[in-house]
Amino acid sequence: MSTGTGNRSTAGFTLLELLVVVVIGALILGAAFQVLAVQERSYRQQSAAMTTQQNVRAALDVLETELREISASDGDLLMIQPESLTFRAYRAAGFICDLRAASSEIVVLQRGTEPFVAGKQKLLYFIEGLQTTGTDDVWGLADIDRVDDGGTCAATWGGLEGVDTTTLKVSGFTFPASLGGPPVYLGAPVRSFEVFTYGLFEIDGEPVLARRSAVDGRLDPIVGPLAPSPNGLVFRYFDGNGLPTTNPANVARIGIVVRGRTKGTGVPGQTHYTDSLVTQLFLRNN
Repeated sequence: MSTGTGNRSTAGFTLLELLVVVVIGALILGAAFQVLAVQERSYRQQSAAMTTQQNVRAALDVLETELREISASDGDLLMIQPESLTFRAYRAAGFICDLRAASSEIVVLQRGTEPFVAGKQKLLYFIEGLQTTGTDDVWGLADIDRVDDGGTCAATWGGLEGVDTTTLKVSGFTFPASLGGPPVYLGAPVRSFEVFTYGLFEIDGEPVLARRSAVDGRLDPIVGPLAPSPNGLVFRYFDGNGLPTTNPANVARIGIVVRGRTKGTGVPGQTHYTDSLVTQLFLRNN
């Protein structure tokens, strides 16, 4: 009986097959990494664009809200420069419902949510002059020395229980000789204001839209970062004929350019992402 030997195969991969698998796997991983890198770059760019656009819109909203109420011809615009402007920012409002000359107090029927603030705000009050003409009407200026919640309106007003009233102790106010008589009548409107300078300031190494108080010099950042000077915030001033002007009293229209940018590097391969908006603002009574 004879026996023979047979060939026995061993399961496994050859070196060539392993190399092919490694190369294909590397190509797949490289392609996946490239897709992720593109998506991440796109996300960062979109995020930078959204943040910058939001900052620019917020800056314009703040400036338009504050400036829309002022009147250059009435002296509200105090100083104008290419990157900043100083003006009366209106706050509280109401109507006079009692006058107490002996104690230098007025009772105001409050309108709106802004409070009167002593020391920081000044008061404008309407002086009627002759009631038969409007050519002699002016606004008087007084200091607010103290603010007390509540107060009783004059009896002639009647039926005002439950309304919001505020008692203001004032100095520099022209009280009439008799209650309800000239030059300040019951029902005269009053408004308080603060003087602010809005402009492009550098805070913590970043250019931002900020405001500085004329009372204590406090600088409050509002929106940022913006592009650096001289392009981050630009004001252009025009008179009623559309001509450039440097006289605050003649300003009828303000052109505003706001350029925002990302903080830091923003987008790979790009130092900062920038965007801008331009608007034209017409002042009242000009």
